[in-house]
Amino acid sequence: MSTPHTDNQPATHHAPAAGADGETQPPGQGAPNPTDMTPPDSCPWFPHMAGMSDEEVMEYETICQHEVAHGVMRWMLGHVATEIWATPTEGYCAGTGKHIRTSDALLIVLAGYAHEIGILPTRIDWDNTHDDDFDVARGCLEPWHERIGIKDGSVVVLSMNDALEKWLGRAAGMLFPHYEFIERAGLALMERGRLSARSFAAMLRNYNRELKSEGRDRFGERDNAAPAPPRDPAVVPSAGGSAGTRPPSPPPSEISPPNT
Repeated sequence: MSTPHTDNQPATHHAPAAGADGETQPPGQGAPNPTDMTPPDSCPWFPHMAGMSDEEVMEYETICQHEVAHGVMRWMLGHVATEIWATPTEGYCAGTGKHIRTSDALLIVLAGYAHEIGILPTRIDWDNTHDDDFDVARGCLEPWHERIGIKDGSVVVLSMNDALEKWLGRAAGMLFPHYEFIERAGLALMERGRLSARSFAAMLRNYNRELKSEGRDRFGERDNAAPAPPRDPAVVPSAGGSAGTRPPSPPPSEISPPNT
């Protein structure tokens, strides 16, 4: 049986090696809508980004999409929407502190880099790749029974690196059909610096309506999933929380996915 993990998404100190409604707001919050501005060299640009080079803007855009991808994966798996914020150097997608399935924790924590890498074959030097997201995933996969898989037609206990490759590829395949939405929501995060749980949930619901009108599968199909096992400190390890720091704020507002 899969071990439940605490739903604490660590802060992402963005490293390109692998490819709640709080009161404290990051820089850029409340920036005016640029109606008269022309993006330089086709890079997204907003007034609070004045003085940033094109390379810095592109890195900021990558960070925003990375954090949005975490949030999109949460929603796809039937979990609540939570606050997301980003600055030009780091970002954060909040968790809830509740216990969730190990499989869900893996897909959520790997979603940021899965979006960046996409579905094209990518060889990662796992032994020399360390990042908050990957280190949390390694913690989830530490028990041997979490690494059972198929290799060369046989059921085996995968190595840590093979297991990471497997879960990263699975996350990438799930997110790829929604690449355009992640880009769109990433631009909104770039402009505002922060998306509250409520505003991000509204964006996701609107996207669900778009998918429905196009006859495509919608998000949140696991709305009625069985609850995670009750908290048991003796058997429930922490999956995150200490991996990064976040700005002080009250617990995020939790907005449940639509039960449709």
